Amino acid sequence: MTAIYHTWRGTHRRFLSAAGGYNPLGMARQRIHLSGAQWVEIAAHLEACLPEEGCGLLAGRADRVDLVVPIENVEHSPVHYTMEPRALVGALGRFEVLGLDLMGAFHSHPGGPFGVSQSDVREWRYPEAALVVCAPGEEGWEAKAFLVDEGGVTELPLQIEGA
Repeated sequence: MTAIYHTWRGTHRRFLSAAGGYNPLGMARQRIHLSGAQWVEIAAHLEACLPEEGCGLLAGRADRVDLVVPIENVEHSPVHYTMEPRALVGALGRFEVLGLDLMGAFHSHPGGPFGVSQSDVREWRYPEAALVVCAPGEEGWEAKAFLVDEGGVTELPLQIEGA
């Protein structure tokens, strides 16, 4: 994800300075709540991306996701992802217009590991937002949510309605 950050950093800073940030300081997520329909949307996107990693963004208020935005992985890699820069900036602008917080990003690890990888920790730039990592399980896709801050990783409760 480092390439994405460098690609759209100037625009991102413009959004941050104009709006005071996507999420107020000190407002790190305590949990992530997805509806069953949102989880189905995420899982369908990840399936469509196989054997490559799939990725996207989550936006909402408080702990509830209101909007799932699948984004193309321009690396087309089974072990790494870079969100398509124009789609990424467009999604962040849309969140701003809708008054939604960036709640997190999701991506898949089709071949494992199920959890945060070293590159995930190294490249994550949003300590106030969750990193949702998905991997194939025995009964379909499974997901875990994490806060990643200065190299530290804390698992967050992830609630999926109907799961």
